[in-house]
Amino acid sequence: MIVVCQGDENTRFDRDYYATTHLALAMECWGPYGLEAADAFYPVGDGDGWMSIGVYRFRERADIDAALASPETARVMADVKNFTDTSSVVRSIFAPNDPKSGPDADYLQKQQQCLERMPHDAASRQEIYTSKPTSPPAPEPAVPGWPEAPIQ
Repeated sequence: MIVVCQGDENTRFDRDYYATTHLALAMECWGPYGLEAADAFYPVGDGDGWMSIGVYRFRERADIDAALASPETARVMADVKNFTDTSSVVRSIFAPNDPKSGPDADYLQKQQQCLERMPHDAASRQEIYTSKPTSPPAPEPAVPGWPEAPIQ
C-alpha cells in the first residue's frame, strides 16, 4: 500500500515524527494483520505537491483489507494530525504478488536483487530518510559499460 501526503510550502510535515513514531505505530497496529515493513520516502526539491511517500508492505493483498478494516486503524488515522496538517492524503493499493494489481511473480526476485545491491542496512536507510544532508554524497566509481552492459 502506498500513501502519499500532498501539500505545499505552507503545509506542516514533520519528517522525523512520520518516519520514526507514525510508522512504528502502524507496525504495532497493523503487524498482527500482516504488515511486514513500512518505509518513508521524500521527494527532492519541492516534490511538485508531494510531501511524503509511505510504503506499507503486507504479506498479501487480503491483509491490507483486514488491517484497514481493523479497529486499530482508528489509532493510525488519529495520529496523522501529529505530523501534518495536510488535508490531502492519497492511498493506493499495490500488491505485487496479486496479479490483479501488480507485476508477476518475478517481482520478489527483483526486489531481493535491489536489496542485495543496496549498500545500506535498515538503520543506515532510516538515517538517510530522516536526515537533511549538508553536502552531496561522494561519487561512486562508474560501472564499466553501464547502462549497456547488464548488471551481473
